[in-house]
Amino acid sequence: MRRFICALLAIACVSSSWAVLDLELTQGLVAATPIAVESFQGDPNSAQERATLSHVIEQDCQNSGEFRVYTSPKQESVQHWQQLGATALVQAHVKSLSGNRFSVSLTLSGLYEQLDHPLTTLLSTEFVTSKAGVRRLAHHLSDLIYEKLTGLSGYFSTRVAYVSVGEAASHKKRYHLMVADQDGYQAQTLLSSNSPIMSPAWSPDNKQVAYVSFEGHRSRLYLQTLATGKRQLISAQPGINGAPSFSPDGRSLALVLSKAGQPHVYRYDVSTHVLTALTTGWSIDTEPSWSPDGKRVLFTSNRDGSPQIYQVNIADGQVSRLTFDGSYNARARWLPDGQGFVFMHRGEGGFCIAKQDLPSGQVQLLTQPGGNESPSVASNGRMILYTTHQGNHDLLARVSIDGQVHGLIHQARGDIREPAWSHKAH
Repeated sequence: MRRFICALLAIACVSSSWAVLDLELTQGLVAATPIAVESFQGDPNSAQERATLSHVIEQDCQNSGEFRVYTSPKQESVQHWQQLGATALVQAHVKSLSGNRFSVSLTLSGLYEQLDHPLTTLLSTEFVTSKAGVRRLAHHLSDLIYEKLTGLSGYFSTRVAYVSVGEAASHKKRYHLMVADQDGYQAQTLLSSNSPIMSPAWSPDNKQVAYVSFEGHRSRLYLQTLATGKRQLISAQPGINGAPSFSPDGRSLALVLSKAGQPHVYRYDVSTHVLTALTTGWSIDTEPSWSPDGKRVLFTSNRDGSPQIYQVNIADGQVSRLTFDGSYNARARWLPDGQGFVFMHRGEGGFCIAKQDLPSGQVQLLTQPGGNESPSVASNGRMILYTTHQGNHDLLARVSIDGQVHGLIHQARGDIREPAWSHKAH
């Protein structure tokens, strides 16, 4: 119970930049679909851009756990890739244009054993990008490849918000609210403060991030616009102001306030600033997560004695308990289809990341027990980002929704916690 109550006030301490992060897949490649990414062709002035494009696409596909990626520094024959077992081939040509722009033509082909028709075009597309937009375009191309080969939308163009903490020259902690591409590159600092920052949450259009700051030694909830850096104070009620979660239409926030005594979940109307209590009573209610259909909110509560996951119906205020397996379940996050959720589950040996199917109530453990927490779901529902404690550090890790693919994200120093995955890129 101590851990649950502390979660209301605990400060997420994390390391500085993601520039030093390295994703290592530790399980899942055996069953992955083999594909080939051939050396990208182009004129001499596009060499750097070609290298970036091919590297990003290779890493995106490999790190998804869906593909085993074969590469070569030179062009190979179709028979070479077939002998390796590749079922698809990615080829591209990059041409430098005036004004520091580049034309990128990409083809995705299916590899077949027929000698007369060994290649079948699955995707052929062309884009023009600036030098600064090469990585963004690479992620978009990865999305197109992923969707064509799996039938699911990709998540490579999404971003991740997280909180980090580093030690300043005065040996005092310095907190940073960070936003980066999902692969850790192009990180930017939204806010630096000597006071703790926690609970980042994305708006549905990915243009704003809500978060909690303890400036002035009091919790306050802010909404910050990424493009301008402008931030707006949302709530500074007495006591706890925390755990924001956007409604799918972006018109409301679910948040936790203790202005009436115990922490409860409230609905905040962004345009009218009206607060409406969604939960009441003697219990501690926290960690809301708005459903994809906008009709329900998941939350953690101790109303039956131990931390469990509940949902409240927005229309009539009806509350129902959802988790019954285990004495501690918390931090639930909806899956995009609204048919289930992932959460933090305590088992023998510590906390693991679990998934529960709503229609059946069936629970599946996705990770081994340990120091695992703060799950966040990719926009297509196929991958879960979470934090895990190993040795003296809190690392970021990934696990697929079926629990078969695992990846560990290493960093040179420090800790990282409370990741929040953005919505599907627009």
